[in-house]
Amino acid sequence: GVPLTIEWDAINGKWRTNINTGPVAADAFRTNANNVNDQVGTTYTLLAKDNGKLVTFSNASTITLTVPAGLPAGFSCLIVQKGAGQVTLTASGTTLNSRVGLKTGGQHAQGTIIYMAANTYSVGGDLTT
Repeated sequence: GVPLTIEWDAINGKWRTNINTGPVAADAFRTNANNVNDQVGTTYTLLAKDNGKLVTFSNASTITLTVPAGLPAGFSCLIVQKGAGQVTLTASGTTLNSRVGLKTGGQHAQGTIIYMAANTYSVGGDLTT
């Protein structure tokens, strides 16, 4: 089959697909180290440069992740709780909308943060209250 990739187009604010018809390198599906932001502390505030990245958290204590005002249109990132410390998302001048909650569900839980409108985000994934 033909390799297909799906990626977020931050400039146009929508998902796009790319069909790659050429040969695929053996490491084409590995996470690029430049796209991972590993956090080891108990607090972190998202930055514009986290757009499109995987942000991981590996502390044994509870972690506070702040989603600040002013992130760019089209911002999105994936978060992963690598350690025992549950990640709690906190709004700072923003609105965080989630169907179930704003805390990761446990070690290895994943969540997404997606820009919906100025300072308003949809949060989803393996989250709880």
